[in-house]
Amino acid sequence: NGNNIQNIIEDEEMDEELDEEIVDDESMNSDDIEESNENIDKKLRELNAKRKSNQRQVFDEIYDQEKINKGSDKKSKNQTEIEEEKVLETAKRLAELRKKRNKEEFGEDGELSRVTLEGFRQGLYVRIVISNVPLEFCQNFHPQLPVIVGG
Repeated sequence: NGNNIQNIIEDEEMDEELDEEIVDDESMNSDDIEESNENIDKKLRELNAKRKSNQRQVFDEIYDQEKINKGSDKKSKNQTEIEEEKVLETAKRLAELRKKRNKEEFGEDGELSRVTLEGFRQGLYVRIVISNVPLEFCQNFHPQLPVIVGG
């Protein structure tokens, strides 16, 4: 933070120096104006170079500090990764056990016996035949709009 304040002060001093060099164009001839412009350009390049180097230093300091902090946090990250892996492994084992139980219970019939015992699962498409449908339903039916049955 101290370096940043010092950098800002130096930048302001450079700006003041540039302001002092700018002179009215009427009192100067064309060679003097070109020379003045070259000096101003040179000062601007120096100012920009200083600003870039200051920004680079600040970035490097922050980056180095983050690297140091990451090195100390590696142990705790490894522990959390290990815990997450354990949770994932247990979830996978539970899913495999569930599949195995379903195969044993429903046997070779699989989906058909499951539907007869449990009913239709959520998300399955079902074809329903309805008899004695009112005329208004047939006249106002739009195949693009779904008909929700049950609910």
